[in-house]
Amino acid sequence: VKFNQVAAVANTTLLQIAILGLVVPTLMESIGQMTVADQVDLLLSRSIASSFLILYLFYVYFQLFTHRALFDDQKAERERAAAAARGEDDDDDQLEEVLLSLNGGIAWLAVATVLIAVLSEALTGAIDEAATSFGLSETFVGFVIIPIVGNAAEHSTAITMAAKGKMDLSFGVALGSSTQIALFVIPLLVLLGWAIDQPLDLYFGVYETTITFLSTHIVSQVVADGETNWLEGVMLLFSYFIICLSFGFYHKA
Repeated sequence: VKFNQVAAVANTTLLQIAILGLVVPTLMESIGQMTVADQVDLLLSRSIASSFLILYLFYVYFQLFTHRALFDDQKAERERAAAAARGEDDDDDQLEEVLLSLNGGIAWLAVATVLIAVLSEALTGAIDEAATSFGLSETFVGFVIIPIVGNAAEHSTAITMAAKGKMDLSFGVALGSSTQIALFVIPLLVLLGWAIDQPLDLYFGVYETTITFLSTHIVSQVVADGETNWLEGVMLLFSYFIICLSFGFYHKA
């Protein structure tokens, strides 16, 4: 099955750059050049976070303005060709009607953001209590449980779109959300912590950073050719299983 190679490779390259931004503070701390949360570490992390936000803005501009055709036209053409091959009408165009105005969409987005923030706080507290009762480590909860629960809607959307043969949308949800977290959410939290005098750096630990680097490398290899098949999916599932298993035993090592 083919998908938009340009979008996939752009996302994986951005993820690799994000890993670079995590590796640098980790290596500097590991070789003793600085201690965690000291002023040099914070200055480095805040500088990297600022550069990540700028890079993410460049990516958004690239996707929505200068090279929008690479993300839209190829996708629409492939979907129309697939629908024609199945003998189906292009009903998706009828579903893509504008249901909300811009102001209405922004208002609903603001309401949803507030509700999600409140629910996320409650959910995180409940998960922490459950994890403690089951003897799970904070690392396992942070890297496995919370990402699964917190992104359940995105996961279901990606799987549903993939089952319908809309691989561009599926990859866009899966890789796009990862890119957004790495280059926008995490850097934004670092800078917000700076604003409220709550020190937050980009040091995630040697083990965690290494696992993240290897995961990104595997995904990059899978999407590099612009095609996918069931074997690649199986390989990704087994890779994820190994990662979950490793974090489950990490705190016992």
